[in-house]
Amino acid sequence: MSIQSSKIKHLYSYYMSKFSCKIVQLPLFHDAFKHDNKSTHMQCKICTSTLLMNLGHDAISGWLLLASFFFKTKQYNSAIYILQYPLSKCTSDKMQPLQKLSPTLKRLLNLNVIRKMTLVKLWKNLLINEVLFLKNSTLIPDVLKFEVESNDFQIPAVVYIHFLLFLCHYHLNNTMQCDASIRDLQLTIEESFFIASSTSKYISFSVLGIACQLKGDIESTKRIYWQSMRLQPEQELNSAFRRVALIC
Repeated sequence: MSIQSSKIKHLYSYYMSKFSCKIVQLPLFHDAFKHDNKSTHMQCKICTSTLLMNLGHDAISGWLLLASFFFKTKQYNSAIYILQYPLSKCTSDKMQPLQKLSPTLKRLLNLNVIRKMTLVKLWKNLLINEVLFLKNSTLIPDVLKFEVESNDFQIPAVVYIHFLLFLCHYHLNNTMQCDASIRDLQLTIEESFFIASSTSKYISFSVLGIACQLKGDIESTKRIYWQSMRLQPEQELNSAFRRVALIC
């Protein structure tokens, strides 16, 4: 197969995207989140370029890391703007890894235009992965630092979209939008929308609890953390135990 083949190019793009997803979270990019000198500005540009290379291995997770970068650099309105795109992609014609195919997806995958796609192109257009944050990731919001102290951390994509929207509006003091994001997050969890496992479910409850805690709704926070702890009762695996202890 020629190196100029579109299949080779798609495969190269896929693996570069996967590689970029990890390298951009390493401590070497830590200074990109400061605003104090020309060196920092250059590192910020390199970080952004690397994140843009991370858009090729599935439908939305790369966009969510890009939005995380803008959030971490306090560009909240830009993060909100970026998040509208991945949110628009979270539709019933998308799939998750190892998911049982719905009738809608089966019909879609039987279309000639889809059958002619390479596997990599199919993943880029239809696959919704969970968002992966590496141990000690530089991109994860500070309120989720507990989750990456010892291990990598994965969060359902739609849950993370609504949570990051909440955090942006929280920092912008947009009270109504904060409440709307919490409602969207609750509905996502209730309907298990792109939440494929019990692990993803307890993580989603923990994230919802954090949002309620930031809003000052302590009773709801405790109740939601308890829901998370019932799903994952091992304290070393579930940060909700630490969080509820800090409240009590």
